[in-house]
Amino acid sequence: MGTRGKKPHKEAENAGMGKLIGYARVSTKQQSLQMQIDYLREAGVLDEDIYQEKQSAVTGKRTALKHALRAMRDGDTFVVYKLDRLGRSLTEVLDNLNYFAEQGIKFMSITEGVCINLSDCKPAERLQVNMIASLAQFEVDLDRERTTDGVRKAKERGVVFGAKEKITDKQVKAALHLRDQGKSMAQIANKYDVTTQTIARRFKKYLKDNP
Repeated sequence: MGTRGKKPHKEAENAGMGKLIGYARVSTKQQSLQMQIDYLREAGVLDEDIYQEKQSAVTGKRTALKHALRAMRDGDTFVVYKLDRLGRSLTEVLDNLNYFAEQGIKFMSITEGVCINLSDCKPAERLQVNMIASLAQFEVDLDRERTTDGVRKAKERGVVFGAKEKITDKQVKAALHLRDQGKSMAQIANKYDVTTQTIARRFKKYLKDNP
């Protein structure tokens, strides 16, 4: 059922896999797509047939994926670096796999070594693909659990998360003293190189925490 590395390209040439349509996705604009693109090229996908997405699947937009799916025709092959690139949930991945099966589209996942015609495969082969998708979702859920647990433990140790305040509590206390002396909010903000909105917000928070 599966192949790895550059072999899928040769298999596609010899087994009538149609046009290869590649899809690469990362969850943030700071992450690089280059590794996925390199693997897609090695698998035989032409640059003009690689659809790239730098956006979390959580947003639900997935514009590049929609364009990639529209470009597919019966007999073509949809190629990804890894199965979890198809979606951020098991349901979404399986929905896309079902779509491929319904449309006569073949599917290739390089990392998992999957290269299969979902519309004409044995039940055991489809089960294997579904199991791989389930394991991918399990890994995602496990990572989230570890992250959540790590954040909880860090908070218990007193670690503070979020953006660092531009003005410390000590500075806020001094700024309140300046206010009491008659200084304007603009003068105080200018002294600490922040906006008047920041000063007002920090005053409110400090007075609430220190009644």
